[in-house]
Amino acid sequence: MAVVNGESGKVLGTYPIGDKVDATVFDPASKAVFSSTGDGHVYGFHQDSADRYSTLAVISTAQGSKTMTMDRKTQRLFVPAREGSAIAMWVFEK
Repeated sequence: MAVVNGESGKVLGTYPIGDKVDATVFDPASKAVFSSTGDGHVYGFHQDSADRYSTLAVISTAQGSKTMTMDRKTQRLFVPAREGSAIAMWVFEK
């Protein structure tokens, strides 16, 4: 994951995440950013300052579950996962 200054385009920092990222969400209330990846994980970071982030615990999902969204009102993450021939919706909250 790269943090970029929107005005100058300067890369402020890079942070390790998994392969095949499909979605990234930022929650301004908690100052947390999450990226879901096809390797079966959601990687989270806390915004400590405008250009500095600290690593949060990695959330394990299912292999290939790289799509994600967040309900900012409840701060829940929603990650669809294939379970055999069915699709399940995994929900993560604090």
